Amino acid sequence: MYVTSVDKTEECEMKLKGALGVKVKYLLHERVGAERLQLRIFTIDVGGYTPLERHEQEHVQQQLFYV
Repeated sequence: MYVTSVDKTEECEMKLKGALGVKVKYLLHERVGAERLQLRIFTIDVGGYTPLERHEQEHVQQQLFYV
């Protein structure tokens, strides 16, 4: 069983065309054995944005806003 912590997961700047002011933490991914699933946490700065993505695989998205 793989166990991790949000606080211990490295946060990286999202370097993707169409993204500005976005950081991402990869909690579940292929390198830890999750072959068909990714669990990521994005932090978007005020005024930041992500690119529009289109793909065939299923995904669930939840937004949390902090003021």
